[in-house]
Amino acid sequence: MKDYRRLTSMLRTFLLFFLILTSTLLLFRASAFADETGVKATGYARNFFILTNLGDDMAFDALSRLRLRLNVKPSESSYFEVAYELVPGFRDGDISSAYVPGPALFSYRAVDLDENIYPPDKNSGSDFVLAQNLDRLLLTLSTSALDISIGRQSIAFGSARVINPTDIIAPFVYNTIAKEELVGADALRVKTPLSEMGELDMGIVFGDDFEPDK
Repeated sequence: MKDYRRLTSMLRTFLLFFLILTSTLLLFRASAFADETGVKATGYARNFFILTNLGDDMAFDALSRLRLRLNVKPSESSYFEVAYELVPGFRDGDISSAYVPGPALFSYRAVDLDENIYPPDKNSGSDFVLAQNLDRLLLTLSTSALDISIGRQSIAFGSARVINPTDIIAPFVYNTIAKEELVGADALRVKTPLSEMGELDMGIVFGDDFEPDK
């Protein structure tokens, strides 16, 4: 019975990976029309296979990370960006100990979607889990004097030798295995040039339900 469940789980995993890869290729094909319409749809899929030594047994995890991006530029002075992630995973064992990459536990988001889509109860014993992450929802307006960005966006201050302020606003949890994208934070950000080589960058980051103490 255990071997049958393992085989069924692996077959569903590879089928899901194939569907994700096909969807990503279709998105790249659609992005070829971006120059004409001002709308660009892109995305990528990453697959992770994890083996965990449990002493007397081995646990197998198969995870996919599908990220879909939509960029819209209706005019020269405005820009809109949306990014949404789906993270399906299969585990041969207890699903409660499976790792599902997602936003940090203490991310700066005023409102957000429920991270867990399926199963409703993580302790249900299901070998399949599906999570989601609305990682970007950003509107940028540009004028000759300043750029205004409002919504869920990446916050970065460049590089640092020891501690980067970005790690406070958009931290990676200790078991993060994909660090290409900074965690999106809900913020209002204003940039204005001061000279040819400098600019003033200021903003505010929101907590849960726009509460200042969160």
